[in-house]
Amino acid sequence: MKGGPPAAQLASEIAPNLNLEDATNLENRWLMQVRSYGLALTSPAVAAQLSAARIANPAGSGAVIVVEKISGTQGAIASLLYTLTRGPVGGGNLTAPVSGANRDLRQGSTSGSVAQLSVGSAAANTGAGLAFVSALQNTTGEFILDEDQEIVVMPNDILTVWSSAINTQVLITFFWRERALEEGELT
Repeated sequence: MKGGPPAAQLASEIAPNLNLEDATNLENRWLMQVRSYGLALTSPAVAAQLSAARIANPAGSGAVIVVEKISGTQGAIASLLYTLTRGPVGGGNLTAPVSGANRDLRQGSTSGSVAQLSVGSAAANTGAGLAFVSALQNTTGEFILDEDQEIVVMPNDILTVWSSAINTQVLITFFWRERALEEGELT
């Protein structure tokens, strides 16, 4: 190579470039102490009741949950409208809660998720409406289409997906990630 060095000083003219967006990719989350989970739930048809599926972050969990995907599927009727609601705060579970499945087996074979998922039914939906999604028969409706639509669920908060038709079985899928609350996030 002829001539002098391509840069007189390394740090001021050539600097390392770290792409922090890659830290949120699933395979890199383990290193950042972020854990990933998912679960598919079936809410049975109940006469004169709306079916629902819920993800809750219990009070005092010490974790923040970021919901990455929520989808609803049904096959019984021509079209079904889903409603996504937040709250009421501390609303609890619909039935006995279950834990999510690990999406990365480096987390271990058992779920360490703090999220509580449950299914159930009620005569009317509760909480503040966030979104509506329509699903035709044998299709899937998606609530979250890109990362800007992800939903943060702090401790003592819940998200619920409600069917719009009574006596209808629905299938709801949740994907989420969790991490410990940092000092500045504690209230």
